Amino acid sequence: MTDSLTELVSTPVAEATPADQAPSDFLSQYVGEGKKYANEQELAKAHAHAQEHIKKLETENSSYAEDLVKTNERSEKLESKVEDIVTRLGKESTTTDTTPAPQPTVADAPSVTPDDLDSRVAAALQNIHTAQQKADNVKKSSDLLQAEFGADKLPEIIKTVVAGNPTKQKLIDQLAEQSPEEVLNYIKAIRPAEAVPKTDSVTLKAPTQSPKDFTSELQPDTWGYYQDLRRKNPREYEKQRLRLNTLVKKYKSEGRDFFKT
Repeated sequence: MTDSLTELVSTPVAEATPADQAPSDFLSQYVGEGKKYANEQELAKAHAHAQEHIKKLETENSSYAEDLVKTNERSEKLESKVEDIVTRLGKESTTTDTTPAPQPTVADAPSVTPDDLDSRVAAALQNIHTAQQKADNVKKSSDLLQAEFGADKLPEIIKTVVAGNPTKQKLIDQLAEQSPEEVLNYIKAIRPAEAVPKTDSVTLKAPTQSPKDFTSELQPDTWGYYQDLRRKNPREYEKQRLRLNTLVKKYKSEGRDFFKT
């Protein structure tokens, strides 16, 4: 993190150490026979890997920060809605007449009691929670469908499945709000046969050779390898998506979790 100007100018300048004066000593200290790096090429390679890892961590941290900001914004909106509801219901339970009220009788019982107010607030909070849960399920449904069919192919698949039928469209939307897994299974079951990739079994063919412009130190046919491929070569990742899906099904049939590889 960059220091502020006041911190920068108030920090005393450190005296030069022998290591500062003779940076070449680092080579003799770390590079050579019997040392951490056999030669300068290995040292440079290790440095490159470290920089790549740092960049990956920075990207992940940025994503986490964005998610946290969105979560905070969502909480603030919910709190604001609750406050609005409580304020509105409170106004309904009071009278705007400033004249002295007559002594209450049984017939003059208030139209809104504290219990009524509590019930209305509870109902309003439940409605907010239900609406948020539906929105989260729709987002998860979209993520599952994109992972299964590909973001570029999904719109055409949905259009083909719905086929201009409002009833079918409404059913799919309702399933997405209630259960992401159910809507995925429904789309997979009713989509046209020609849209289904041809997979006779979960037996894997020999892995395809990595593209010349993609290199990874991760073991092929692992979740980490395909994540690395998606970041570095999205086009090749899309080509190998069928193999990735087959691997996931194969691991599942064997009682293993592919996403932990």
